[in-house]
Amino acid sequence: MITVGENFDSTVTVAIIACFATIGACCGSFAQAAATRLLQNEAIISPPSRCRQCDRRLGAAELVPIISWLYQQGRCACQKWRLSVRYIIVETG
Repeated sequence: MITVGENFDSTVTVAIIACFATIGACCGSFAQAAATRLLQNEAIISPPSRCRQCDRRLGAAELVPIISWLYQQGRCACQKWRLSVRYIIVETG
């Protein structure tokens, strides 16, 4: 039989894991962007993130790790360029 305390503990555990997974995905996404920019002799913070194909500035929804990659089906917003699987691997890793 499950008591209220056990159910609460498992809910909190799931919430904590989800929180750490989100933080990890954001850190992985930033590290990926920073490494790419450094290799191309660009500043890390500015200019804002953009599509490497059409040079369009990315919107806030396109910057959400993992979810935006899945929603856009692994393509840039202009739908012309297929994004590398490396992005999703780094963000989930």
